[in-house]
Amino acid sequence: MNNLEFIFPNLWQNYISEKVRILAAFVPVDEEHSLLYLRFYQNFMRLPVLGNLLARLAMPSNLYIAHEDRRVVITQQPKASGLKIGEILIQGDLPIIEYRKKRLALQKLSEQP
Repeated sequence: MNNLEFIFPNLWQNYISEKVRILAAFVPVDEEHSLLYLRFYQNFMRLPVLGNLLARLAMPSNLYIAHEDRRVVITQQPKASGLKIGEILIQGDLPIIEYRKKRLALQKLSEQP
């Protein structure tokens, strides 16, 4: 059931299973930097103390994965993006497509008198 949901303007929810999800918040600091906040949620461990312990134990692996992605992000060069720029996007890129659609709609709205 792995599903990635984009929540405009800067949240992603990664549904690992029906009972496990990870929330990522991308928080801009300035024009070139953002912070990433991660939160692990689960609802199969019903005892609060054990559920909190499980969430704490899961975070190191989430941070490890985020830092793997960081190497890719740091080496990227900014370029123009849009809905129709010749990219071949797949199902896994759905958050990118949704973001670009909403961004385009807001741009058009802001251009109106």
